[in-house]
Amino acid sequence: MKLQNAYIMEKNQYESMKKRMQYAYENGDIDYIQALIEIENFDGFVNQSEYVEQVSIFDQEQLNKLMAIKQEIATGEEEMQKKLKDIKEIKAENKAEQEELKGLQDEKKEKLKEYESQISETNGLIYDLDADIEAKTIEIAALQAEVEKKRQEVAEARVKAAESGDDTYIPEIKGDGTICCWPCPSWHQVDSPFGPRYVEDCPEASRYHNGIDISGDYGVEIVAAGEGYVSTTAYNDARGYYIIVDHGNGLCTLYQHMSGYAVSEGDNVSAGQVIGYVGESGVGTGPHLHFEVWVNRGPVNPELYIQP
Repeated sequence: MKLQNAYIMEKNQYESMKKRMQYAYENGDIDYIQALIEIENFDGFVNQSEYVEQVSIFDQEQLNKLMAIKQEIATGEEEMQKKLKDIKEIKAENKAEQEELKGLQDEKKEKLKEYESQISETNGLIYDLDADIEAKTIEIAALQAEVEKKRQEVAEARVKAAESGDDTYIPEIKGDGTICCWPCPSWHQVDSPFGPRYVEDCPEASRYHNGIDISGDYGVEIVAAGEGYVSTTAYNDARGYYIIVDHGNGLCTLYQHMSGYAVSEGDNVSAGQVIGYVGESGVGTGPHLHFEVWVNRGPVNPELYIQP
């Protein structure tokens, strides 16, 4: 049994030796081959075989180490490739984010230009609005001065008539400084309210609306908003035919773009009395009544005093 094992061991050693000798020959290991050639007896051969086996074990250990190193390198390369892939993906994401950011920046620049343009346009509108308000303020002041002048003239005429005993009719100026009637009884829709505005169909219209525009069919009746004195009936290119009624205590109403009058300058009127008719004279976009309320020479929102 031992012999058989020895045979087997010998065979294994021989095979191992052949492999090692082949390896040594192929790789130029002259010292290893020379040691095998110099064997003189079987004991020496066995010892030398044991040496060969040990060398083979050493070679296998080195091979295992080599394979482990190669595996480690392969694993490292795999991890490196994965990291490179991750880096590429991150770079691609960063590039996409940068492109998106650039797009947002470009969009914001365009928006900024748009806002700057709007601001410039708004500043222009504000300038025009201020100029329009100033012009309207001067115009209303002139009209109000005319109303007060006529009121003073009537008052002086009445005093002179009383002093001279002249029985010529001098109208009494009525009005308690209040208004109560909607000026266009058959129409209540306000197309253009009091305040800043821009009329696309009529660019020459005022930028600041000192009154309200009430829709109405051509020729429908306009009534006095309260008891008062007709201080003015006149015409100009912007207002068309218009009437100013003095209600006393610094309160006046103005009716413009009329097609005709139902009263004359100097008449006293009662609240709700017909004073004229809706038209489209002057600057406008169709038949309507432009109605203003003045308090102490300044225009105020008519809807604060009367409602449709």
